[in-house]
Amino acid sequence: GSHTFTPTNPKDGAVYIITLAQTGAVTADWDSLVKWPAATAPTLSGAGKTDIITLVCYDATGAGLYYGSSVLDFTT
Repeated sequence: GSHTFTPTNPKDGAVYIITLAQTGAVTADWDSLVKWPAATAPTLSGAGKTDIITLVCYDATGAGLYYGSSVLDFTT
C-alpha cells in the first residue's frame, strides 16, 4: 500500500528517522521541501533490503523545510 509521512508540529533541529524494511519493490516520492545532498533524492534499494532515511527540520517556522540523508542497501 501507499503511506505518507507528515511530521506534525515540527521543531527546528527535530530529527526523524524512517526505516524501510522492504519485502518487495518499493518506490518513494519525496516532497520538494526535502533538500538532499547534491540535489539527488535516494532511490530505494529493493526487495530484501533495509533503507534508513533521516530528515532534519531546519525551517519549522517558515515552509517546514528538511535536510535529508540516506543509508541504503542493508541486507535483511
